[in-house]
Amino acid sequence: MVVGIAIGYGVGGNRGLPGQTSSALASARSSRPSETPAAAFIKSPCSLFGRVPMTLLPGQFAAVTGFLTGQSALPGMMDCALFDAQGHRLATLSLRQAPTSADELAVVVDEVFQGDRVAEGTIGLRPGFLIECSHLWPSCRPAVAVVREPYMLVISVEPGQGDLTAARALATSVVGLLFP
Repeated sequence: MVVGIAIGYGVGGNRGLPGQTSSALASARSSRPSETPAAAFIKSPCSLFGRVPMTLLPGQFAAVTGFLTGQSALPGMMDCALFDAQGHRLATLSLRQAPTSADELAVVVDEVFQGDRVAEGTIGLRPGFLIECSHLWPSCRPAVAVVREPYMLVISVEPGQGDLTAARALATSVVGLLFP
């Protein structure tokens, strides 16, 4: 159980009715992922941006000039907050601290985003999950979850910085730029 909590499984209780799962994830609930190591494999998700020209990000996200690594509201993850030149937080990239396979993505998303409306979708050419309004943060945020093995990323857009379409566009760009 301690390992499960450390990597983000089993967090919170089922926020729906007993035995009820979101329709997008119902088929994935039949199998649990294999155990993954609890040790962090990238200490700072912001280090991923060292070689990426921010001007290639879509819309207002091309104005990113600063980063800040911190603890995440998402269990088992670390955050990299993206800021513009005026110090406004635009978005957050959350990186899961344990290697994650594409097969594990649906189960992890189901565990982390219990109670939020989650839909399957594509992020670029990769399968992923779209969360229109997650309540894991103090304010509702649109978010996108995707795996580019061994990395699981959740890209969320700050309130007032765009909707799910903006989050999806940012996630598509980030995955394409960081992992060509």
